[in-house]
Amino acid sequence: MSCTDSIHVGDEGTVFEVTVTECVPDPDNEGETIESAVAVGTATSIEFRFLLPDGSLKVRTGSITTPSLGADGKVEYAAAAGDLSQAGNWKLQVRVGFSTGKWRTVAASFPVLSAIEALHYFDPTPAVATAGAPAVSVS
Repeated sequence: MSCTDSIHVGDEGTVFEVTVTECVPDPDNEGETIESAVAVGTATSIEFRFLLPDGSLKVRTGSITTPSLGADGKVEYAAAAGDLSQAGNWKLQVRVGFSTGKWRTVAASFPVLSAIEALHYFDPTPAVATAGAPAVSVS
């Protein structure tokens, strides 16, 4: 059996890591371009922009992933309480600001799965019958 990471409603501490890239001329193939990491060490702002399944937008402040200090283009955001609030298909786009302007990454989609407690209320205490009242079973 293989292991697959998943994100659930209510998760906290889930780290979203994005590599900010740009297209640059390919030195080995004239007229072609390749993706290259953008050095984000001098960024003035890093925004993680989440488009939720209901169409609302959450904007969170990201940070540079260490120990690269931004040289490898990696930025991250760790989900806080209440961030992952809806099940469904989410989109993520990072906007990075520099003194010369602001640019966005390509948007990526990811699913957020329902958590059991978000689906149904379940009381784990066993049912207890009192005199004259029928026992209630939980199935």
